[in-house]
Amino acid sequence: MEKIIYLDNAATTRTAPEVLDAMIPYFTEKYGNPSTVYSIGSQNKDVITKQREIIAEALGAQSNEIYFTAGGSESDNWVLKATADAYAGKGNHIITTKIEHHAILHSCEYLEKKGIEVTYVGVDENGVVDLEELKATIRPTTILISVMFANNEIGTIQPIREIGEIAHEHGILFHTDAVQAFGQVPINVDEYHIDMLSASGHKFNGPKGIGFAYIRKGVKIRSFIHGGAQERKRRAGTENVPGIVGIGTAAARAMRTMKERTDKEIELRDYLIERVMNEIPYTKLNGHREKRLPNNANFCFRFVEGESLLIMLDMKGICGSSGSACTSGSLDPSHVLLAIGLPHEIAHGSLRLTLGEDTTKEDIDYVVDCLKKIVADLRAMSPLYEDFVRKQNRYLQKFFAVGTILVVLSLFMELWLAWGQCSHRIGRMIGFGIGAMCFLALLIYTLFFALPFEETYCEENRLRAAYTEGVYGLCRHPGVLWFAGAYLCMWGMFGGWKQGIYFLLMIFWNYLYIIFQDLWTFPQTFFNYREYQKNTPFLIPNKESIQACFYSVRKQ
Repeated sequence: MEKIIYLDNAATTRTAPEVLDAMIPYFTEKYGNPSTVYSIGSQNKDVITKQREIIAEALGAQSNEIYFTAGGSESDNWVLKATADAYAGKGNHIITTKIEHHAILHSCEYLEKKGIEVTYVGVDENGVVDLEELKATIRPTTILISVMFANNEIGTIQPIREIGEIAHEHGILFHTDAVQAFGQVPINVDEYHIDMLSASGHKFNGPKGIGFAYIRKGVKIRSFIHGGAQERKRRAGTENVPGIVGIGTAAARAMRTMKERTDKEIELRDYLIERVMNEIPYTKLNGHREKRLPNNANFCFRFVEGESLLIMLDMKGICGSSGSACTSGSLDPSHVLLAIGLPHEIAHGSLRLTLGEDTTKEDIDYVVDCLKKIVADLRAMSPLYEDFVRKQNRYLQKFFAVGTILVVLSLFMELWLAWGQCSHRIGRMIGFGIGAMCFLALLIYTLFFALPFEETYCEENRLRAAYTEGVYGLCRHPGVLWFAGAYLCMWGMFGGWKQGIYFLLMIFWNYLYIIFQDLWTFPQTFFNYREYQKNTPFLIPNKESIQACFYSVRKQ
C-alpha cells in the first residue's frame, strides 16, 4: 500500500495509542452508568471528576468549571445561545469576528432571527482582529464578545489577552473558540481574562464526539440540553465515559508533549513555507507569518482551483484541505480568505496543510516536489494563466531585447573610444583590445546565438521555459561575465584610477540588475527557473557546471 502523508490535522487527528488504551476498559469492563449507585457505575463518577481536574489544570481553571459536551460545535452553540438567553435582561448585543468558525457564525445568524444584534468585526490582511474597531463596536447593551483563539483555516493567533482585557474593562463576558489552539499553545483562562472557552478532543489526538466547555464560576448560563441532572444540571444525557477518559488522557498527553512537539512542528512548518514560497511562483501565504499555529501553513496558488489541487494531491497519497473541513462540500470560496481581502478567483486556489507529530522533513520534501509539478500542470491547463504569462513575456521580450542591444552598442562605442584615446604603447593597446573584442564576441554569441532567437525575441504567445543548455549551463548569467571581461580589458587600454572607477561602477550596476532579474523577474516569467536556480550557479561557474556546459555543447 502506498504511504499516506496526512497533512490535515486541523480537520482531525489520529487518536493516540495511549488514549485508545485508556478508553477500551470503559467499553468492555467499566461500562456502568455514572449516575447509578452501584460500584461499577458510581466508580465512573470519580473517573469523570479526575478528567475534569486534568483539563482544568491545563487551563489554570477549577474542575467545577469544566463541562463535557459532544464537541467544539456544541460548546460554541451552548455558550452563545444560553448566554443570550441568560443575559437578555442586561442587553441584546454580541460582538464576534468575520473569520469565526461556522459554529459561531451560524449560531449568531440564528440569534439574529431571535432579535439579538450581532456585530462582525473585521480583520487585517493577516487575519488579526482590529482592536480599535472592536472597542468602537461596544455598546451599553453588549453582553458577550466571542473571538476564536486561533483561526482554523489560516492559523492566525489572535491577541486574546488584549481582547479579554477590553471585555473586562467594560464588564462584558468574553468567550473564545479554542478548538484549534488547545493542546497547541499554552492557555491560562485567568491570565487571558477568558470567561468561557470551547475545545474538541479529536483536534489533539483524542477521540471524536467529545469536547468541553469552560464556564467561569459565577457566569450565568442556562441548560442547552434538557432531560437529566448530569453536568451539574446544565447538560442532560448519560455521560460518555469512554470519550471523557479519552479527552482527559489526550489533554494530559498534549500538555506533557507540547514544548517538544510544537518546536518540531514550527521548524517543519517554516521549512514547508520557505520551500513553497521560494519554489512555486505566484503563491501567497495566508495568515500571519509568525503569530500562527505551530502546525499550520495555508497558501493560495494563483490560476489554480483548490478542489482540483486536492484531488491530484490525493492521487499522490497526500491529504490536505482547501479550507475548513466543515465546509468541504461548499463551492463557495472561504469566508476567511475573503475577509482578509483576497478576491474570489485567488481564494478559490487555497491549500491548507496542517502538520502532525509524525510528520517528517522527508514528508515535506515529497509534498513540495509533488506540489510543484501539480501546480505547474494545472496552470498549464489554465487559459487565465496562459494569457497572464503571454503578457509578462511580451513586456520582458521588449525590455530584454532593447536592453541587450543597448549593452552591445555601448560596448562597441566604449571600445572605439578606448582605441582612439589610448596613448599607451602599441603592444598593450593591441593585447587588451583583442581581449575586449573576444569578450564582446562571447557576449553577442551568448545573447543572440546561444539562446533560441525566435523563442527569446520573437515568440510571444506561448508559455516559456528558461534556456539551460550550452553557456547557460555554465552559470545563470554568463553574459555578465563577458560584459565584465570586456570592461576590464578596456580599463587595461585606458589605464588610470578615474577610468577604473567608471568601469567598476558599470560592472557593479549590471550586477545589481541581474540580481533583480534572478530574484524577481525570471522566477515569475520562466516556469522552470526555480529548478534552474537550484542546479546552476548564479555567476561563478563550478566544476559541475563546467562539465555540464561542455557535455551539452558536445551533445549539440
